[in-house]
Amino acid sequence: MLYNKIKGGIGMKKTILFIIFVFIFNGFIFSGPWKSYKAFQEYLSLKKQAKQADEEGNTAVAVSSYLKAAEIASKSADANVYAWQLNNAAFSLIAQFKKLVNYEEKLQKLSEMKPGKEKIAYQKELANLFNLQMPLLEEAQGLLDKTKDLGELEAAEKIKSNNEFINWVKEFITTNLNEEKKEKSEN
Repeated sequence: MLYNKIKGGIGMKKTILFIIFVFIFNGFIFSGPWKSYKAFQEYLSLKKQAKQADEEGNTAVAVSSYLKAAEIASKSADANVYAWQLNNAAFSLIAQFKKLVNYEEKLQKLSEMKPGKEKIAYQKELANLFNLQMPLLEEAQGLLDKTKDLGELEAAEKIKSNNEFINWVKEFITTNLNEEKKEKSEN
């Protein structure tokens, strides 16, 4: 069919230009905001590795892979790709924090408790537990802070949500541990 069009008058130059255009257009479709197809492939490999590590509960490998993907994105893609990978790394750290403190179960128990001394004691216990794992959230906060000056981002809502969680935990720790310090100084 292509031969018949060439023979029918399209011309060899136009056909060659069309084929070149298809290859160039195809490259843009498959690599999106990427400057280099090779960097895009390396990024995909790292992202796959990070997701697998997350699924296996290997936070260190997941975060490392997301950060390597972010580094590649910072050099060869746009700010959105870079920000997403920083957010993914931060979220891995947040997920590890939640796992280590048994966050969902502890908060469920706290919400079911009636106000009183027992609940106050449990809040202090939680604040101490959260404080022990706070370095994970501080590292996550540092990664999210790197996205502040990148302009409008597709990941903005997720980044905001992760920041709000970290700030809530910080406030919970501060409030409940300061209450304990006030009580000790009053006695």
